[in-house]
Amino acid sequence: MGNTIIERLEPSDVSDELTQYLQTMALAAWSRALPHRTVPELLTQFNPYKPSHLERAQSIYQSFAQEGGFLVAMEDSTGIAMPVGYLLIREEVAGSEVVQRMRRRFHPGQVHVLIQHLVVAVEEQRKGTATRLTSEGLEGFSENQVPLAYVFQEHTLMMEGVQKYGYSLDPYNQKPTELKGFFGPRVPVQQFRFTAPSVASVLERLRTDLESA
Repeated sequence: MGNTIIERLEPSDVSDELTQYLQTMALAAWSRALPHRTVPELLTQFNPYKPSHLERAQSIYQSFAQEGGFLVAMEDSTGIAMPVGYLLIREEVAGSEVVQRMRRRFHPGQVHVLIQHLVVAVEEQRKGTATRLTSEGLEGFSENQVPLAYVFQEHTLMMEGVQKYGYSLDPYNQKPTELKGFFGPRVPVQQFRFTAPSVASVLERLRTDLESA
């Protein structure tokens, strides 16, 4: 993993330049993970060229950063630290605002920890960067909370990754569901809902993996 450090960013850290860099990285990573997807399809989600898209992406990054859920892996191999991966992670609680407050206070097991995005630069994949990002991201939550991830059926690398660290198909959602609009209005994509027993159980596997690296 070289000189990689993980930084938890503040909203003020999310510059225009960083947003564009991360969108470029994500576009390349997803192009490799989903080689059958066309460039126009991928550009609906990761577009470093279109100002309106960059503005929306920056707003999303800042929203996660406001909640402490925007982590960036920085690699310093030349004296200049450059991003090589990032994680977007936050709580997801069903119900009205009052119900959400009650669940957070009295039923932490009903408060999911959602991995929204996990991206690692193509040249840095399979070097432990994703493991470190996920580990440090989960450490900000209660050990009793339930990790949650939605994974595209076609994204084999991510499907393997979540299962390696103790996620399994949600018992109430064994079949994939269709996500509309992700790659365009008429482009179907199937996704699975994965959950793990607890943050603690996933962290145990992640830390074991990091110690053996």
